[in-house]
Amino acid sequence: MRQLLATGFTLIEALISVMIVTFVVLFVLNTVTLFPVLVRKDIINFCLRQAANSAVEYKRANPTDTLATMTINCKGMDIEVNISGGTPPPNDCVDITVTATYRSYSYEVQDKICNF
Repeated sequence: MRQLLATGFTLIEALISVMIVTFVVLFVLNTVTLFPVLVRKDIINFCLRQAANSAVEYKRANPTDTLATMTINCKGMDIEVNISGGTPPPNDCVDITVTATYRSYSYEVQDKICNF
């Protein structure tokens, strides 16, 4: 009887193993490097929404104030906020648009402000 003993890997098996390990390492590195970018983008979007909504609430509380721009600091970022739409006359309402901007990102909110 003949016994067959495996004494090692063939070249093809070694290349396939190296290729699999390479794909796994590249996937992990891609995930590790992409995660902070996505988190930063999420933080920017959160701050833009908060700044725009804060400006709407400010106009609701002060409908006759003529403030058109403001800067709101959120997590170390200066968010530029522009309010357009005017001041409502007494016993009337106007539509306003609030745009929050940080670098190339922006967020816009439209709402109705009343002066009763």
